[in-house]
Amino acid sequence: MKSLDWNFRAFWFMFFQLKFIAYLIVLLGFVSCRNQSLQKFEPFFESAQNQDLVDNGTSGLWEDVHDEVLKSRKPRALLLNHGEEALILRINLIRSAKESISIQTFSWEFDEVGKFILWELIRANQEKGVKVKLLIDHMFNEHQPEMIAFLSTLDPNFEIKYFNPSAKKLAPSFFEKFSDLAIDFHDYNARLHNKLFLIDDVFAVTGGRNINNHYFDQVIGMNYKDRDVLVVLPDAREVSKCFKIYWYSDQSIHTRELVDVSGIISRNAFSKSTDKSRFFEYNIFDKLSKMSSDENLIRSLFINQLIEIDRVEWIYDLPNKVQKAPDYNSAVSQKLLGLMKNAQKEILIQSPYVVLSSDTQKAFHELKKKEVKVVISTNSLAATDNWATYAANYNEKRVYLEDLGLEMWEFKPIPKAISSMMSYEKLLQRKPFEHEYAYQGGNNFNVKK
Repeated sequence: MKSLDWNFRAFWFMFFQLKFIAYLIVLLGFVSCRNQSLQKFEPFFESAQNQDLVDNGTSGLWEDVHDEVLKSRKPRALLLNHGEEALILRINLIRSAKESISIQTFSWEFDEVGKFILWELIRANQEKGVKVKLLIDHMFNEHQPEMIAFLSTLDPNFEIKYFNPSAKKLAPSFFEKFSDLAIDFHDYNARLHNKLFLIDDVFAVTGGRNINNHYFDQVIGMNYKDRDVLVVLPDAREVSKCFKIYWYSDQSIHTRELVDVSGIISRNAFSKSTDKSRFFEYNIFDKLSKMSSDENLIRSLFINQLIEIDRVEWIYDLPNKVQKAPDYNSAVSQKLLGLMKNAQKEILIQSPYVVLSSDTQKAFHELKKKEVKVVISTNSLAATDNWATYAANYNEKRVYLEDLGLEMWEFKPIPKAISSMMSYEKLLQRKPFEHEYAYQGGNNFNVKK
């Protein structure tokens, strides 16, 4: 037994030694390849050429659409399936805004796309006096307090709030985060998942996209295949109400009230520079910027594709879910269950993860009795960005397929139609950003969700 035990230990010792050596070889090879073959993007420098970019919106086109919607009293809608086109639309709408821009989002990374959108919002506020309100969930946003201090003092009509921040800080310590989690996990875990992009209380974009490179086909590596819908509204009171309920809730904390940000502001310890180079590390958005103000392109991609629909119903949870957590009977859950129970022939569901609660499983049992066909499109293990969730629910697949009778299709990491789904060829051709070198393993681009 001792000999066996010694051999076992020796085996694992050698295994880890070999593993370490292999990692070291790969790392050295990676550094060597990086120095020899990978070119860096040219850094951004302000120039006359950059300043001459056509960067006005197409407000006249959108006014015409809204006038038609007001006459018919019926909203219009368009699905936004393509990531880069969804970015072009957002930039165009910001430039076309006349009065207000209100944004709710779960995640906003200050990467290339995040700073591009931020820069356009600053321009809209500073050059046209547009009121800007940004409501961002706090959990996974690692924003620099100095940058937020700058934005908080930019203009009285440029406001940022964070939803449910830990320790009332922008950048709490690990101990402060852990304390909040340990004291009340459900309170800590109640987050703002709304994604709303509202222009002049008339034009709304909502759906699955947060704000970072991954959602708009701008990453060498992992990109998300996500979806939004653009809606032009004759009456925006309900969607405006959704934003205001969260904006004025006790859980939404103004940046000036965050301890670390307010301290930086009081000490005047931040840069007030509005140089464009502060927001553009690489010179990459010239073409996309021009496209975002091209009237013919905007008309072709978006305005001419809008479809008149009978009505729009806004379904959302309330911010008091923080106090009520865990809330298993949320407004969204109940509404979706109600729609499912009323189905007559078929239900189509597309979701990155399939985790069915007991109430949802009961609803699917009843649908099976009614012979309602249920088809679900979801990630495969190779495509998911959250393998732990996939693995944890893998054993439930038998229940979903056999007991509930669901028809399930899984998304490939690189499907055959990838070029129609995203700007694939463009990514194959461009040079990587500094932070993307780790993805340069044979141009292995993945599309998630």
